[in-house]
Amino acid sequence: MKIDPMFDAIKKRLEAAECFLKKDGKVIKLQFHVDQYAQFKNLMIQTYEDGFPYARITVNIKHLPLNMFAVDTNNFPEAEELLKSNGVAHNTGIWLHSGFCEYPVYELEKWVYEE
Repeated sequence: MKIDPMFDAIKKRLEAAECFLKKDGKVIKLQFHVDQYAQFKNLMIQTYEDGFPYARITVNIKHLPLNMFAVDTNNFPEAEELLKSNGVAHNTGIWLHSGFCEYPVYELEKWVYEE
């Protein structure tokens, strides 16, 4: 299977990045794992703490451009702050609906995917 160069850049840069989350008066160091969902080929971004799964950032609702993703604020309410405070992505103002939940769509900062 041929890997999209943009996806390859996103995966390499995010997985090499360190990110920090402030929660309950503590600072948690997290790592990113990046893959693609089988349906729609959207980004799947999972966080890990010390090699153990911490929380998934993304939800897979509908096809989006490769540099955009829906943020799972329902199961990971701190995800938006994590993305913004670490300079990874910004809110586009677009919302997607699934069931009773609304999910903001974020766009990766250009350093993550551009040369």
